[in-house]
Amino acid sequence: MIRIDLQKVFSMVPREEELESLLGNLEKAEHYEIHITVKSDGEIEQFKEACATLEVKPLVVQLSNGDVPDDVMTSSSITCTPGELRDECVRILVGLEAMSWNTVRCKIECAPFHEKVVNLEPKDILPFQYFESHIPVRMTAGDDLFCLGMLCQCLEMHLSANAFKVNDAERTLMTTFRSVGHNATDFRAAVDARVLALRGDHPSYDWGEFVVESPVVEFAIFDSNRAHDNQWIGIVP
Repeated sequence: MIRIDLQKVFSMVPREEELESLLGNLEKAEHYEIHITVKSDGEIEQFKEACATLEVKPLVVQLSNGDVPDDVMTSSSITCTPGELRDECVRILVGLEAMSWNTVRCKIECAPFHEKVVNLEPKDILPFQYFESHIPVRMTAGDDLFCLGMLCQCLEMHLSANAFKVNDAERTLMTTFRSVGHNATDFRAAVDARVLALRGDHPSYDWGEFVVESPVVEFAIFDSNRAHDNQWIGIVP
């Protein structure tokens, strides 16, 4: 019989008494994304089966730094009230633990126009929060990966890939940019500047021209283990 450490589970989600201050109106439904990260030794097929059972998507992020293991996590979205959000996080965490997966992180993301984010200034961002953007770059055989990597270093971004979205002719790499030094408006402007640089349209950068898809801009409103990513990505202050 599998014993689930409920103390561990509840330590990885917002406490009931802080839901209103963290997420706003307890009766208002907002859109959120949930990612639960697990410790994995490469059992990807088993993880996909576990995700299917829990009705969430599996996501395996291949990090460009070969010294760091791939990041294995669930991905799901939900429109709900803060209480329902907490319950859904607990459901996924308990479900994974019941199937013998060691959960190591619960991350909740929302849009930058969320009522608790839209007017947030850098001094008010909590230690487990940050702005984050993913800018997809489509790579083909003729594209220069070295130049893309150098440009990302200049722009304080990190490269990664979705293990489930790779083919021989073309692949999409994901650039990730995080910051706690912007408000929502300034962060969007910083993302737009990075899109221009990747496309070769920024006067300060000349590392080539890449095919860039629409960026995803979000706010990590709760991350139970922000240090989990310290090996591969920094956060711009």
